[in-house]
Amino acid sequence: MEFEKFFAIMKQIIDMKMKVTDKNGVVHEEQFTAEELKQFKELGEKAAPYFAKVKGGK
Repeated sequence: MEFEKFFAIMKQIIDMKMKVTDKNGVVHEEQFTAEELKQFKELGEKAAPYFAKVKGGK
């Protein structure tokens, strides 16, 4: 269950990053609209606890 939530968040983050990544693999977050940037930051906040668990080993 927890993995599915994490995976769904990561998929959204990756999809958003792919939208603003150039042919050289450089991500241009400045190309996000204000709404997209807000959503991107919110997704990062949702993912943070999962990354903390990985780093902490718990």
